[in-house]
Amino acid sequence: MISINDVTKIDEKRKQIKKETYKRIYEQFSRKIKQSVELGHKQVFLTVPTFVIGCPTFDRSAAARYVARQFTLGGFDVRVLSEYDIYVSWIIPKKVKVKNESDEPDFPDLMNLKKMADKYRRSA
Repeated sequence: MISINDVTKIDEKRKQIKKETYKRIYEQFSRKIKQSVELGHKQVFLTVPTFVIGCPTFDRSAAARYVARQFTLGGFDVRVLSEYDIYVSWIIPKKVKVKNESDEPDFPDLMNLKKMADKYRRSA
């Protein structure tokens, strides 16, 4: 006879195997990204394989979501293009400096202090 403990053990083992498969795909994609970085690229398109040698069949779209989430948590810019295709970018946006322009002519620099004082006296 089968007990509930046996059923939960089978289910846990199946989930563990599925997660190991997803981790293998993630490691494979990590190697592809590392290779692209070494070649000087800033982005890469990845496609989840239909099968992984030594692993049972798996849900490709769930694997794509898992991999996309892992790369997003890693700081990459990730876009899921289709059910199995992922775009990964590591382009770092440049920060734009904001210039603080003062519209207040009330505080002139020292060179123009005398001119501003004369203007103030004339208008008063």
